[in-house]
Amino acid sequence: MTKVIWGVLITTLLGAGIWFMLSLNNSAVAGASLGKLRDQASCVREVTRGSHVCLEKSCFLNNRYYFRACMDSARRSPSLCSGVRTNFGNLMAFEMWKKKQCDSLNRTDRGCHHIWQRVAQACDT
Repeated sequence: MTKVIWGVLITTLLGAGIWFMLSLNNSAVAGASLGKLRDQASCVREVTRGSHVCLEKSCFLNNRYYFRACMDSARRSPSLCSGVRTNFGNLMAFEMWKKKQCDSLNRTDRGCHHIWQRVAQACDT
């Protein structure tokens, strides 16, 4: 009986893990598909005002993979990088800049800070 319970538990955990990884992969594929058609500013709009806004922990990782893939495959957009704080040497100023961006969207979630971290990295290259 104990072996059966362990078998069911392990199978359930493996199934959940596989489902989770497929979900992340699907998010990345969708983000890359959008990015191939648009510029990086469009990726930012999609996760700050569009259909991929995420304000909860349950969607954070999926949106993170979506946004990263979108930014990586999108065309650079010079207008996005104007005013972006890319001086990572001054951490306090950088954190305040991210906070200002999130405040302008009325967001305090971790996902918002990740968005602007990624934007700054893209503009720094």
